[in-house]
Amino acid sequence: MGIALREAQWAAQTCETPEFGSERRGASWGLMIIKRFASAIAFVWPCGLLAMAGPVAGSPSISAVNTALVESVRATRQSPPRAARSMAMVNAAVYDAVNAASGLRYRSYNYSGKAVWGLSPDAAAIVAGYRMLEMLYPTRASLLAHEKTAKLSALGIGPSGLARSIGFGASIADGLYAARVSDGSETAQSIYTFGSGPGAYQQTSATAQPQLPGWGNVTPFVMSSGSQFRVGPPPTLFSQAFHEAFIEVRDLGCVGCGTVEQNEIARFWEDGAGTFTPAGHWLQIANDFTVSARLETMPAARLMASVGAGLADAAISSWDSKYHYNYWRPQTAIAGCTLATCGVEGLSGWVSKAAANTPSYISGNGTFAGAASEAITSFFGSSAMPFCSGADPLAVDLSTRCFDSVGTAAVEGTYSRTLAGIHYRFDNEAAFATGKSIGRLAYGLFNAQGAVPEPGTWALMVAGFGFVGSSIRRRRQLQR
Repeated sequence: MGIALREAQWAAQTCETPEFGSERRGASWGLMIIKRFASAIAFVWPCGLLAMAGPVAGSPSISAVNTALVESVRATRQSPPRAARSMAMVNAAVYDAVNAASGLRYRSYNYSGKAVWGLSPDAAAIVAGYRMLEMLYPTRASLLAHEKTAKLSALGIGPSGLARSIGFGASIADGLYAARVSDGSETAQSIYTFGSGPGAYQQTSATAQPQLPGWGNVTPFVMSSGSQFRVGPPPTLFSQAFHEAFIEVRDLGCVGCGTVEQNEIARFWEDGAGTFTPAGHWLQIANDFTVSARLETMPAARLMASVGAGLADAAISSWDSKYHYNYWRPQTAIAGCTLATCGVEGLSGWVSKAAANTPSYISGNGTFAGAASEAITSFFGSSAMPFCSGADPLAVDLSTRCFDSVGTAAVEGTYSRTLAGIHYRFDNEAAFATGKSIGRLAYGLFNAQGAVPEPGTWALMVAGFGFVGSSIRRRRQLQR
């Protein structure tokens, strides 16, 4: 089930929290410029006046591509890091295609050419996205090609413009795919040697090797390196921080522990094999916002590229820290700790609600949540957007969960791993902070504008005619 924004609150937020560079419905360009260049001036256009600009119909192309992406992740049972990489590649290709077809108003990601006029941004988006999906998921290529043809046909574009859009969109995807062929993702799975003794990561699955020990070495999308945001070491075993986190996960994370709601939270955010994955859960939330906020093609592409790249680098950064510290999971600590080895007594027969096969420190879920929520919040200019989100369809007995803000959902998703028994609180806290740093970086990369208002336009706004000029300018931008 998708997101259902509470319309009255959303309308208030679109008037009260505009963001510079955002093209969401209801945001005043004049107000955004004034807030950026003259922070001492503070006023808000009344919602009734903003409505004079008329409603903006969102573009379905970005949503369609990401829906196909999420379904491909499910169908191929991708691991979270590989799924996140796909999310970045698909949405970066879509972003470059739409940006070039819209006049290159934002910095290109991989594309190095000039703006290409006479194209349909929606057609270019569909082709770039689906072409990338066909290469990333070759077993689904035929199905995806059929979907792509149907989506393009529904646009009703003339033959000449359609042909040019198809050729350009495909070239964008091919170029980015070629650039990522040797990014280290194909060699990230390797034989792992387990540690021993207190604090060392030890085998938690009787059948599986740890997941992707080399993923921290994959070429990032926005970070300078996989270790750019590597966290400091975890608490020492005899520290108060370790003892408190140990007791918390012991008392809340076992089978039979916790309240009904705590258990539902743990399952809601689990997103195991065959689901849209923890990264895909956040991609779905962002994708639903493109529909609920009625974003046009270019802003929707910017949002999804920011979230996609943030999720991909969240996986790289998280896995870098995981396999740098090789810290033991709660189930190992709770089974093996004694007063002599850890300063706290363990508990025999303890079983966690969920399972994991990577080192504990730091949490992948927390890094994904931090990165995606920060990118979404940066884009809309506020976290205070109430919404509801459903669990993955595989979790058929779970109900939709509703949140007062994006930040509230992100904190819950992060903490859910303690409730599931597979992460300490300090895993979550370090992960969330790391993710937020990555999300800010991703947002900045895909939302860098090259143009500022002309001096004459600024003078008009200061003189009191900003509303008329901003409304006209805004409508022209949204229609490009």
